[in-house]
Amino acid sequence: MSPISARVSPGDLFIKDKYVSEELRNLAVEKNILFATASQLNRGAVEEIEFDHHHIAGGISKIQTADNVVGIFTSNAMRERGRYQIQFMKTRSSSGVGQKVDLKFCPDTLRVSDLDEDDEDALTMSTNSLVDQLKRGNSIKTDEPESSNIVNQALNIREFMKKNDI
Repeated sequence: MSPISARVSPGDLFIKDKYVSEELRNLAVEKNILFATASQLNRGAVEEIEFDHHHIAGGISKIQTADNVVGIFTSNAMRERGRYQIQFMKTRSSSGVGQKVDLKFCPDTLRVSDLDEDDEDALTMSTNSLVDQLKRGNSIKTDEPESSNIVNQALNIREFMKKNDI
């Protein structure tokens, strides 16, 4: 997409995204409609289990304009169980930032639905637990038969957090 209101060099992705995002948001407000768009994550997000603004490709201008920004996370093990997780990265009118919602996904019907009350997603719960343990600096403890890949990712995140004083 290109902005209507200004001529922008195709090489200036930040400004282009800024104008396009603002024009789309203004259209949604003018027409009083819900407007949803998608944005690609950058290469740094491939091995992550928690997303933030730095993982969205194309610059922060899109995020600054958006009212809500969510990330959709799944791992191979979660996908096999039909589970996806919505992570709230920005919410303009609520305190939902950092919250996660676990959902069921049926690949046959492409239907996304809430988990049943008695449905427990052990993998997602343990992934959240791993991240919480990393943030607190605790050692990683897990007794669930989950993929060692997630534990390795968590250890990599811990090392990154230590190196960057996070």
